Amino acid sequence: MMLPPHDMGPESENQSFDVVVIGGGINGAASAAALSHAGLRVLVCDKADFASQASGNSSMFIWGGIKYLQQREWRLVTQLCHSRNRLLHRLGYAVKPIAFDLLLGQRASPPAWQVWLGAWLYWVFGRGETRPPGKLPFAWLKKHFSHIGPLRGYSAIRYFDAFLPQGDSRFVWQFLHRAKEQGAQLCNYTEVVAGEYLNEGWRLTLANHRDSNAPPRRVQCQLIINATGGWSDSVSQCLELTNPNQLLLSKGVHLILPKFLALDDVVAFLAEDARLFYVIPFGKYCCVGTTDTREDEPQVNVTERDRQFILQQINRFFVLPEPMKPKDIIAERVAVRPLVREAAQGDENQDWFNLSRKHLIHSEPDKGAFTIMGGKLSDCLTVAEDLTSQVCGFLKAKQQHYFLADEQWIAPHNLEAIYEHFRHQCRRFGLDALPCHTPQHSWVETLWQRYGPKAQDVLLYLKENQELETLFDLQLLVAEVAFMRDQEMVTCVEDVLRRRTQLALMFRAEDLVQHPDILRCETILFSEVVGALE
Repeated sequence: MMLPPHDMGPESENQSFDVVVIGGGINGAASAAALSHAGLRVLVCDKADFASQASGNSSMFIWGGIKYLQQREWRLVTQLCHSRNRLLHRLGYAVKPIAFDLLLGQRASPPAWQVWLGAWLYWVFGRGETRPPGKLPFAWLKKHFSHIGPLRGYSAIRYFDAFLPQGDSRFVWQFLHRAKEQGAQLCNYTEVVAGEYLNEGWRLTLANHRDSNAPPRRVQCQLIINATGGWSDSVSQCLELTNPNQLLLSKGVHLILPKFLALDDVVAFLAEDARLFYVIPFGKYCCVGTTDTREDEPQVNVTERDRQFILQQINRFFVLPEPMKPKDIIAERVAVRPLVREAAQGDENQDWFNLSRKHLIHSEPDKGAFTIMGGKLSDCLTVAEDLTSQVCGFLKAKQQHYFLADEQWIAPHNLEAIYEHFRHQCRRFGLDALPCHTPQHSWVETLWQRYGPKAQDVLLYLKENQELETLFDLQLLVAEVAFMRDQEMVTCVEDVLRRRTQLALMFRAEDLVQHPDILRCETILFSEVVGALE
């Protein structure tokens, strides 16, 4: 069952915008927030749900790319660290610091002194905004890793980066909310199926994938932004755009497994092919990965070979009481990372493992089009600001002005005041005394982490219902589900379980089907639809 289509605005044909952003991943979402803050009329559309591909299936890191130091990508590391620092300052409710413990001692490991020096260099590139790195004592290794066998020759270096405790999809929604507040229109399950560029701009045809009976919509715009990640080549082909740069697709797979390390740090070690492998804390579970498999198509699935590879790395490095088996897998995440090889690089046989995730914006001024290639969660601010600068330069005839220096396009300046008001309102509703799913968290902190300034709107739903009903196993308030339905463009239950929350990663699929909290969630989402059908 699906909810009715969300209204795109006035029903008039040939609705007009300054910019249409195609793709609702992190690049499209952040760009929409910046462009709408610049005073442009923006439409964001995605043929599936927002953050349903790479932006919602990542390692959930906001990091400066320490591994790029090996490739001497000094400028990229500096840029990523700067972006990470800004996100920690401006979106500190959603982006949190975390320790990375890198275990050394395998045959392929570099010397510990090199890693120690690299970690300090990384800290310097980050302008000392995180806690300084250091070597962990042998007693720490014995305490936490005695089960990996003899520890002679092993060492561990700790450095610091950031991650997204509420998940990458929610991080994307922070920017979509901001774009919407500043006037942007959002349309998920809406695909650009045709387009024609004339002298006055683009005429686009949009198909609604929520309602097969809905007629196509047509809109006009001056510019289009192709922010479709792994699908950018096919979208360019559909709209007859050209791009001399080459897009390479790398499949990344993560498995959710029972937690086997008593740590809340990210533990990193080297896989058999000498690439970094991560064990990421995930509540009572851990998220393990990732693979790096070259693909020809952007739509991918987890294969048996992927599962065996990840389990093999865990069982090879950690001597567990019982080896991890396929039956231990709780859930899976998979997507392709779009890597870009610039036309100037030329060599098609270049080792693609050494390609970084740096972004590139290809412009076609004669067609009013921009294509964002590459990029990652950590880099979203730079991508959005670079693009907005180019777009406003293109539209200079309209004398558009953009003000990004104040960073209010990321979040309001008065976040601290908003949070204090939110806490006061929570006390009035009794939320601060309501038992939460984890003892170290409260509902006040959980809602603020999930929604930031929009958490106040969730309280409006609480006020309307006048009750603190919880879906305890799902770690959700009933008011949150109603908020997602009305304010976050939820179309089906999977949108809630997979993208507005991380619930699909915390339960086996078969356990979710008849879970009473899921049935209650469906009732909240679809009761009005059922009533209308009856």
